[in-house]
Amino acid sequence: MNSCVKFMAGLACASAIAVSPARAQDECNPDQNSPQFVGRAFIAVQKGIAALNNNGDPATDARTAVRLLTDPEGRDRDKNVAGQAFTLGQALVLLLAESSPPVNGTRADFGFATNREQSADLYVMADSVFTVVETLIPLCADQVSAWRQGSPWVGTMTNALTALNEGKLDTAEALARRALILDRRAPYAYVVLGGAARQRLATASAADKPRYLAESRGHLTRALELAQNDTSYGDVVRSSHSELGELVAASLADAPASERAARAREAAEHFKQYAMLAESDLQRADALQKMGDVFAEVGDTASIRAVYGGVSSNPTGYGERSLLTSGILATRFGTPVEAAALYTAVLSTNPYHRDALRNQAVTLVQLNDFAGLLPIAQRLTALDPNNPENWVFHSYAYAGMAERTSNAAMRRAYTDSSTKYDRMATAMPMKVTFTEFSPMEAEARIRGTIENLGTSPQTYTIIVEMLDRSGNVLATEQAQVGPVAAKAAGEFTVLGKATGVAAFRYKPLL
Repeated sequence: MNSCVKFMAGLACASAIAVSPARAQDECNPDQNSPQFVGRAFIAVQKGIAALNNNGDPATDARTAVRLLTDPEGRDRDKNVAGQAFTLGQALVLLLAESSPPVNGTRADFGFATNREQSADLYVMADSVFTVVETLIPLCADQVSAWRQGSPWVGTMTNALTALNEGKLDTAEALARRALILDRRAPYAYVVLGGAARQRLATASAADKPRYLAESRGHLTRALELAQNDTSYGDVVRSSHSELGELVAASLADAPASERAARAREAAEHFKQYAMLAESDLQRADALQKMGDVFAEVGDTASIRAVYGGVSSNPTGYGERSLLTSGILATRFGTPVEAAALYTAVLSTNPYHRDALRNQAVTLVQLNDFAGLLPIAQRLTALDPNNPENWVFHSYAYAGMAERTSNAAMRRAYTDSSTKYDRMATAMPMKVTFTEFSPMEAEARIRGTIENLGTSPQTYTIIVEMLDRSGNVLATEQAQVGPVAAKAAGEFTVLGKATGVAAFRYKPLL
């Protein structure tokens, strides 16, 4: 198997045809030296390979090899059929190189010495002769596959994937089916066919939806089956589980009532497999969210609890994004106690996680844990001081403690503090909200808005500090917003150039 052939961009790594690897030669060694005409043809093939690898055109040498191998006057033509077929297949693949003639023509166009006026398709002929070799010498399957997946096949698949990404579905499907003639062991053509059917499904009429759903499901399932047999296709296994999960999940709305639960389980299983294969915690969290969504659509709360329960039982095995997502699922479908435990797990790894602090504050209100709420509210407002809603948590905390104390002096003090923070929240002249926090390898992007709650236009300068998990400032950036009209909002974006950014805070707006 040509292990350098990877999904999407990786397809381009096989840019030229090379001699088969030594390991394959040990397992499969077809005789390419006898009879004499086979040896001469093999020399021509080697010259063609050298020309191609030096950016030349192998067509002349390839046609010479084809002519020698099909000359009816050649002696001992009944001997070494496998060697003849393998060498002919190599020559035909050389003719499929981009600099050579079209793939369709007459046999004479491609150097055949017999039936020269008959039409010919290089893909079909190459497949036929390689099938002969695979049948006569089964141990040669991997070596033949390296030729089937040579640069012509790679080019066809790359063009098919490009056409799919550009929405040129007819072209993508035609190229994928063309690639399948030459090689049926790699999953990529089925990825393209499944993707094309899925795009058609998105705009299909109600009558056509079942057909495109079945087509996409079938092709993507076939891609998954093929990819699971080869560890070099791990990217295809992962992406196929994701696509199949999304495909089946999207079909729930139109599914008969009797099928909805089964489809939800099918989609969730694909998302589960995707989570297990995820390359990042962000991908894993996305899969957990989608599992929750499909079960929610069919009202299966028990299965949702199993989703976040698996994370709760092993919090150290997950990153903060997965823990947060599971906490949100517990908030929606479980109990506040379960949710609080998950938010606590997030904050144990990242004490400055703004969303976890906010969600924990809401959860502690539900639990009537007002003594626990106050320090969480204080940490939250230290990060996000100009969101009035965050100061309301201070008011709730003091009001709750006032209700629960039997000390009259403390009750008055708590009540005064509750009133103070309630007024502070009400009187705040602006509101900062965040719409994106994207920490990346060497930078972090933050987007948000500042709403002018006052009665006159204002211009704001927001100064944002990027933090690591210990609260150290890694970068400081600022953005000017405005002038912002009264009762309107202005957007801002800041980009911090730093590695290891895990959180952020901003200085209070005056």
